[in-house]
Amino acid sequence: PVTHGSTALKADGTLIGRRLASLITLRDLARRVLQSQNDGWPEAHRQEARRLLNRAYDRFVYAYGPINKTTFGETQDGSVIRRMPNLVKFRDDPDAMLVMALEEYDEVTEKATKAAIMVQDVVGRSPPVTSVRSAEEGLLVSLNSRGKVDLPFIASLYHAPESHIIAELGDLLYQDPETSEWQTADIYLSGNVRAKLAAAEHAGSGYARNVEALRTVQPEDVLPGDIDANLGAPWIPERDMQGFAASLFGVAPSSIQIGHLKKDALWSIEADSSVKLSVAATTEYGTSRANGVWLFEQALNLKTPVIYDITVTDGKEERTVNQDATLAAREKQKQIKERFRSWVFADPERTERLVRLYNDTYNNLRLRSFDGSHLDFPGMNRTITLHRHQKDAIWRTMSSGNTLLAHAVGAGKSFEMAAAGMKMKQAGLINKPMFVVPNHMLEQFAREFMQLYPNAKLLIAGKEDLSRDRRKLLTAKIASGSWDGIIVTHSSFERIGMSRDYQARFLREQIAEYDQLLCDNARTGNDGAHRNILKSLEKQKVRREERLKELLAEDKKDDGLVFDELGVDHLFIDEAHYFKNLETPTKMERVAGIQTSGSERAFDLYMKARYLHEQHPGHGMTFATGTPISNTMVEMYTMQRYLDP
Repeated sequence: PVTHGSTALKADGTLIGRRLASLITLRDLARRVLQSQNDGWPEAHRQEARRLLNRAYDRFVYAYGPINKTTFGETQDGSVIRRMPNLVKFRDDPDAMLVMALEEYDEVTEKATKAAIMVQDVVGRSPPVTSVRSAEEGLLVSLNSRGKVDLPFIASLYHAPESHIIAELGDLLYQDPETSEWQTADIYLSGNVRAKLAAAEHAGSGYARNVEALRTVQPEDVLPGDIDANLGAPWIPERDMQGFAASLFGVAPSSIQIGHLKKDALWSIEADSSVKLSVAATTEYGTSRANGVWLFEQALNLKTPVIYDITVTDGKEERTVNQDATLAAREKQKQIKERFRSWVFADPERTERLVRLYNDTYNNLRLRSFDGSHLDFPGMNRTITLHRHQKDAIWRTMSSGNTLLAHAVGAGKSFEMAAAGMKMKQAGLINKPMFVVPNHMLEQFAREFMQLYPNAKLLIAGKEDLSRDRRKLLTAKIASGSWDGIIVTHSSFERIGMSRDYQARFLREQIAEYDQLLCDNARTGNDGAHRNILKSLEKQKVRREERLKELLAEDKKDDGLVFDELGVDHLFIDEAHYFKNLETPTKMERVAGIQTSGSERAFDLYMKARYLHEQHPGHGMTFATGTPISNTMVEMYTMQRYLDP
């Protein structure tokens, strides 16, 4: 008998029963082939297991055609229906993808070729490394198996004290004075090297070697002529903007107050009447329709002035752009910007201070070079060899936390994600990775994963698994199983909501951030500039609260499928550009690409990214897309909000 759910079929009965029996035979024989290789059976026994699998496969193809045979139909509304008749019912089997991976099927030619597992060994035991001949070799083993510098582990392999290992490795290893952890040179001598240098100098003479090495990798200072110090640049202090305004309008600095809300890059001005009525504000840098103070504030906030004529017709107010007045106002604003560029670096003391501030703030990074050549891949199909760039990407994912794989289409991002997930799980860096793929890629990604790692224990959650009557079963499988990978589609992933408690807490935290900003700015001062910022904050707080409540969409979430109770600790998001439509708080107006109202899909992922960041700061997210930036630089900012919250 062959059983599907509660339905009993016969292996010698109906077509479905006979075909299911043949697929089950293929499944069992494929598992036996993998077992023969994993357990190190003698060559003759491995060949016999493979011969039986080939014979069963040939019989199946003769009777029913290729396993992955695909037909296409069309509905009345013109949509395409894709069917795989040989896998009817069997796709519910946990090992269905292993059977599907026994062949490589071309949907265009409708031809199938046998996969490597049918003709040669694809897996096998890799003997554990028990000793090394040098400290450097031990370091590579530690990086490969532990994903970090583990001196006690290296000492156990090299049979030498840790002090001897440190001395032998020399400049390959540095101790971070802030964490006391040992890091490889490529890690320690990269990143914010200015902050690291300051920390090493402060730590004392014991870190003189660190100081010497860090000084050699400091970025060369950017000179004033190469610094883009525009009006409204967020790194320029308020007191310098105030000093410029006083110089521009020929008034005392105390008569004009400048406020700056860094969180939302919002500048606000409160000027005395003497400033607004000055010749500079009304004539030299202003017009009769646009006062120079207002034009200055518009420039600070990166806005272009527009002058409207207001008329009332039948009780209705109409606004019409006055082209002449608008052009005149924009010309005056241009003069203000030019005056600032000539003023900002005119004073030597101010120039030195701003150049130092700019370099310490923005010119402080040294890029790290990732080399994954030391990696090996236990359990990977021996017939598949990863390219160098793929190994480097995998090592970057393992060692640097949240990662964006922005390789071009066809560069092998699927293999990179699968191999990175397996390596991190083997090294104990993660426990339960989830792979989120486009709806039409579920079977292909799962099949490629099984081809790369034939022994992988995968849970493939199809559309039917997210149906209301099966969601709780899927939740139980995810939460209770030890999976090498859980593969879901984009739409299914969105239906795995955060718990209502977490959603409520997330909402309260968002509102609390604005409450804190309101308190901070209220304590800063009561001048007009800060009052304007307070008003802006109040509006944004109310708008954010309403927006968050809409996006939470509790009616689409199901109590039986709660993300933060599944134990998932790493997300691999394939084709991540589908999640670009994330709401972007901004002061700017009428700028293409800025989303002031995002999609629920993007917000759902953002909330999960924040959750993973809370659990594992800086870790938990890997994005893969060939088009991270396709239209505007806002898309880069959006990617950073996901990966570096």
